[in-house]
Amino acid sequence: MTVQQAKQLYTQALVAVYTDQTAPLSFLRSFFKDSTSDTKLVSVEVQRGTEKVAIDVVRGTNGNRNSISRSTERIIEPPMYDEFLDATSLDAYDNYFGAGASTPTASTAARFLNSAGSKLALIRNKIERAYELQASQALFDGIVQLKNGDNIDYKRKAGSLVDLGAGSYWSAANAATADPLADFKNAGDFLRNVGKMRGGVLNVVLGGDAYAAMLQMDKFKETSDLRRIDLVDITGPVQNSVGGVLHGEVSAGNYKVRLWTYPEVYTDANGDQQDYVPQNKFLALPEMTNFNLAYAATPVVMDLPTNSAFNSAVRQKKGKYNMYDYVDKRKATHNMGLRSAGIAILTAVDQVYTAQVLA
Repeated sequence: MTVQQAKQLYTQALVAVYTDQTAPLSFLRSFFKDSTSDTKLVSVEVQRGTEKVAIDVVRGTNGNRNSISRSTERIIEPPMYDEFLDATSLDAYDNYFGAGASTPTASTAARFLNSAGSKLALIRNKIERAYELQASQALFDGIVQLKNGDNIDYKRKAGSLVDLGAGSYWSAANAATADPLADFKNAGDFLRNVGKMRGGVLNVVLGGDAYAAMLQMDKFKETSDLRRIDLVDITGPVQNSVGGVLHGEVSAGNYKVRLWTYPEVYTDANGDQQDYVPQNKFLALPEMTNFNLAYAATPVVMDLPTNSAFNSAVRQKKGKYNMYDYVDKRKATHNMGLRSAGIAILTAVDQVYTAQVLA
């Protein structure tokens, strides 16, 4: 294989290598379905459902006319993440592309691909954490916060963002009166009556402090029978999720509640460690969620036919992640990176409930 052939084939090989690397944990994103668009824009459409019943009519008379309420639709350009590295800084680069590498061997190619692929995986992991943070913000606050200031506010109802208040917090002072099971029932009632949730199974994700406080509440200890369950009993994407810790199952009114914690953290732009799940809150979701992580297309430079007016042009390429590479002749660097443009969408905006249970 000549070096010219190697240059043509290495991009495809690199993609295969870096995608095999272990990705960060993605428990919160497991509640979102992935979709991709072939344009740089995605449609964010949110609709609140009803449960009206049909009324019978006398045969031969006019039927009942239905007016379909408009859903809230917003066309947005998702934030784009663009992370790259200088491949010339890798020890294996010169052996693969250097002057003495006119005929790269299989071992030389493998060494470079493994080295570059592992570095690309680190880049991808940074972007994956950004999507996990998007999911956290949408689920706990209802607003995806973007650095450019164009935050995505899903206008969640006040009834889905609850602060129990000092008199009802799961604190030591309220140990005899606070009732976590009643709070879970209230969450289920909102998801069922307002969110039109199907079924009566809830997934509840608690912050670490909230979970510890729940176990100390007298009403919880007196009435709950925390039982262990098998993951094979769980349906939907949560069954295959990574990172969530399943603690057991309790009953709360008409609902069966599966209790989870998620002890993962990330490092913010200031270098501080932050929790994906706030320590003082819990999140309640239906067993089957209707949320979406939508990926828009990202720009790539495409070579044009030799008879074209220009040698290349910028086009939009579909995909969750798109790899690129270019040589900076002035800096004498060979850069390669990944672009991704995704946004976490609360499609069924009323099928999420968040409660603050500690001060």
